[in-house]
Amino acid sequence: HPSDEFEGRNNEKISYMKYYGDKYNKSIRDPKQPLIVSMPKVRDQRGGVTGPIYLVPELCNMTGLSDEQRANFQLMKTMGEYTRQDPVKRSETLAKFADRLNSKKEIVEELQAWNLKFSKDLVQFRARILEPELILGAGSSKATYQ
Repeated sequence: HPSDEFEGRNNEKISYMKYYGDKYNKSIRDPKQPLIVSMPKVRDQRGGVTGPIYLVPELCNMTGLSDEQRANFQLMKTMGEYTRQDPVKRSETLAKFADRLNSKKEIVEELQAWNLKFSKDLVQFRARILEPELILGAGSSKATYQ
């Protein structure tokens, strides 16, 4: 639990809550949440980390995909529908998201508690479209990225 103590520098006992508060100015809201235990990778072990690493879940963000997830064709196809949208679809998706942020009661209350506001409209600005560059390969091969 974040309220548990560990041995810090100079062999002093300090709780995870105090450590993250002092070092990173992060307050932990749930002192009873279980910690995530991560075993050090070989690279970390070479760097001197020998024991398990304890992580506070509310301070963690998931990154990357596991090999199993990458091998899942259906998952990758579905993710691609969101990550590779054309500009019109991306604008529609962001507009729906902004509408949800500003219309759902529980979201509005949470944002107000944090003193946050989001615009209902996307930012518009002037831009230009550049012609694709010609890519020269070995010998006389040429290609474009479109």
